[in-house]
Amino acid sequence: MKYSDELKVEGKVALVTGAARGIGRACALALAEGGADIALGLRDVNLHNNVAKEIEALGRRVLPLQLDVSKSSTVSWCISRTKWISWSKFSRNDDKPQLQQREGFSV
Repeated sequence: MKYSDELKVEGKVALVTGAARGIGRACALALAEGGADIALGLRDVNLHNNVAKEIEALGRRVLPLQLDVSKSSTVSWCISRTKWISWSKFSRNDDKPQLQQREGFSV
């Protein structure tokens, strides 16, 4: 049995910091194996060590995000983007203009 078998995250979206390597990478992959879509919080969005491809190969959506956890503005932005991918996946199309106006995201 894999640890991901115990996770009940099907249909959820997880923001994982430090996702390029080590524990963050392992957490991102386990959550993806458990059924979650993943927002990758990365110091350098271009250097994700193929974890994004591995998550996509599991049939999950992935969103690499530039994240410096020492800066609250980037943390807030990443949380907003993570909410957006979660919301856009599960919401009705007629609700999208309200979120676009409120959050400033394109639909």
